[in-house]
This record gives sequence, structure tokens and C-alpha cells, in this order.
Amino acid sequence: MDKSIWELKKMREDGKFADVVVLPMWTALMEILSADVKKFCRLFHLRSDVLELVKKTITGVLASASITGEVSLVGVHVRRKDYHSLLIQILGNNVSFATRGYFKRAMKKMPTLSPDTHVVFVVVSVDREWCMKELVNEIECVFWGGMERSPFHDPSETQNTLIESSHDFTLLASLNGSIISHGSFALAGALLAGGHTIMFDIQEPVLGNGPNIFTPGKYLENWK
Repeated sequence: MDKSIWELKKMREDGKFADVVVLPMWTALMEILSADVKKFCRLFHLRSDVLELVKKTITGVLASASITGEVSLVGVHVRRKDYHSLLIQILGNNVSFATRGYFKRAMKKMPTLSPDTHVVFVVVSVDREWCMKELVNEIECVFWGGMERSPFHDPSETQNTLIESSHDFTLLASLNGSIISHGSFALAGALLAGGHTIMFDIQEPVLGNGPNIFTPGKYLENWK
């Protein structure tokens, strides 16, 4: 069914979120999906061939980490490049972005949410160069997990751009927790992963009614 934004919000409030919804315009409206995460996760299916690629990535990260005992794998999604200019267009020049400091603070916080496990961070992004320079540090258990120039896959497996993005999304959805910045790609991956999620607090636009603070923590107890 094709619904307006306000009709979708009313469906969420009334607990009548449908199995199939054609979203208006381009927005993913993750605030609405967060009303029934269990249904969203039940209806969303991940491709088996991409899951096999993700298993290779996870196996490679765990082997490189060389940690004994229980491990909690936390996906870190870094949205940069074009999204920054988009946010400026929507929210103005004073909009704040998730910086290196945000990700480092979130990584420091995450082990306190899972005190009985060793936390290993797996980073994916369209800006691999920035991540490798600012975040990835295997000594500190922060690994690059994206398909772009992946150390865990043959070059032949990384040639398809669609497979790259599918792998990175499926990887986020397959881990134990999430640290995310901006965008519906990361929000959906974190919802599917479950566990603890730390997200950057940003004003998300609600069309026709000015900016609105999207705070999944209002709906999901494990979101910070």
C-alpha cells in the first residue's frame, strides 16, 4: 500500500504497520520500522550467497584477533562523502557530523555494555581510506571488514559493486551489536543485528513539519 508520511506515522502509533508498505519519496523512515522490529526482522531475508561471503569475513576477523573466550563482534558503520553534503543541504551549515572522536567514544563505551565478553570491532564504510587512517587498529581489535580491498577474500570476489554493498550490509546485520553514524543503511543493519546499538544523535527531517530528533532509544531499550 502507498501511504503518506503522516498515514505511516498513524499506523505506527496504532500498531498497524503493514507487511508491505511503499514508502513515499526516497526516505526510509526507520523511525516507523522501529515500532515493530521483530516483524521487520522476520520479513527481511538475507541472501545465502552473500551470507557465505560474510562468514569468510567473520572467520578472518576472529582468526586475526586471536582472542580466547567469548567474543562480541560489533559492527561500525561510517557514512561519509556524499552524505555530508546531503545533510548540509537538508539541515544547514551548522549540522554536526560523526567524527573520529564520536567513534572512539562509542568504542570505549561498548565494552561496558557487554562486560563478560571481549569486544572486537568490524568497520565498514564507503570511505575506506579515512577509516584505515582514523579508526582501524588491529592491536586494539578494530578491523576493516568491508569487501573493498578485503584481506579475507580473493580479489575476484570484490569486483562487483552490488555484491560489495550487499556484503557490507549483511555483515552489519549478522554481528552482535552496532556503532552507527548517519543513514538508513546503518539503521536497518543495526535493527537486524539486535544487541546494543550506539548511534550518533542527529536531527532527521520530517517532511512538511520541520526537523525532528530521531531517537530509537525511545522505542528500543538497547539503543543509546
